[in-house]
Amino acid sequence: MPRASFFDTEARRRFFDTSFGVVNATSDGLARIWARAQITGALAEQHNQHNIFEHFNTESTARDMLRIVEALGRRNIQAWGFSYGTVLGATFASLFPDRIDRLVLDGVLDAESYFATRWSTSLLDTDKTLQAFFDSCFEGGPDLCPFYESSPEAISRKLDDLTRTILLRPVPVQTNISYGLVDYERLRITIFQSLYTPYATFPLLAQGLADLINGNGTVLYQILEQPVFDCACGTPAPLTSISDGGTAIMCTDGAEVRDTVDELEPFVQGLLRDSQWGEVLARIRIGCSAWPKQEKKHFTGPFLGNTSHPILWIGNTADPVTPIAGARKMAKGFPGSVVLTQDSPGHCSIAAPSVCTIGFVSAYFMNGTLPDEGVVCPVVQPIFSGQPVDIGGGLDPSMRRAVGAQAGEKDEDLVQALARLRQNFRVPIPF
Repeated sequence: MPRASFFDTEARRRFFDTSFGVVNATSDGLARIWARAQITGALAEQHNQHNIFEHFNTESTARDMLRIVEALGRRNIQAWGFSYGTVLGATFASLFPDRIDRLVLDGVLDAESYFATRWSTSLLDTDKTLQAFFDSCFEGGPDLCPFYESSPEAISRKLDDLTRTILLRPVPVQTNISYGLVDYERLRITIFQSLYTPYATFPLLAQGLADLINGNGTVLYQILEQPVFDCACGTPAPLTSISDGGTAIMCTDGAEVRDTVDELEPFVQGLLRDSQWGEVLARIRIGCSAWPKQEKKHFTGPFLGNTSHPILWIGNTADPVTPIAGARKMAKGFPGSVVLTQDSPGHCSIAAPSVCTIGFVSAYFMNGTLPDEGVVCPVVQPIFSGQPVDIGGGLDPSMRRAVGAQAGEKDEDLVQALARLRQNFRVPIPF
């Protein structure tokens, strides 16, 4: 099975891959990330046997999807794509508009920006997602949010002060499976990752930040903890997930990047004007700056088509990497499409509990019906509630009828299905 791997052994990968890639972590952060990208590009070229990387693109995967559908004896596809999966889904719908049975695209990337290797529209709502942490912590109060202060603004200032302290004085951590530092880079990447899943992670983040102020970095460190590397014998399993695959797909898909450090500086500053989190997302374009040249052309748009069944697009009001604007833009190319908005922070709809959203998705897959244009689904439980996430509690009876959910068993089925989906849902940065 073809596998994107730039290193001969997992040990070599782990010893090289010791940085999260935050541009502002050091004064020479941009130059260091760029220099590492030159090494990665050279290693990829060395491991590009039979030009295998030219097949690591979204068009090839979309065509494989069609072959899988046909191999199952079907003509049209049914799919629910999340994050990068929305680029894949939009590509499929553009190439094969008459082969759509049901297609939900959730947490929608701006495909034009993605294929340009710019990611220039991804951070439009990221600061809004962080603001949700400040607001929900304040609303939860000191009993439920350990990082509480007298106002959301005071919580924000408290985090800024802590960040400046950690930049100067990293905190050492040792657990029973690993050890390391909570430094500026780890603090920032941990906060950024937490923005993806606020209901699952914000309470833990608040505890970690509160402990960190007192010099204890264990809880915050463990949010992204990995065991200390152990040199196991043998080769990894063919389906082992490694970061090389994401790099191969993004850089092969995207427009060629040959920027120098000086040429990348305006790009980084542009991202930072959109959001402070540009220091994290900038590494994607930087990381492609030495990617092996691909001679084979592949589909990069336009994204449009009169699909055999309308597409359901979903976006959150405060998604850290796929703002709702992406869904609205992409939907314009596909007549009959509807954009469903979920009023929540987090990446993709299942980052937050809404039986309203899952009800509309269920109705769409079951009988093909779409919500009315402009519908906004509520999220019915505070982030800092002190209780396990209640996916369906408190939903207005009229909304239950609107999504076609019967009281009782069917509602419970939706709740359980969403709980299972949320449990298995993992989107690695940057998707």
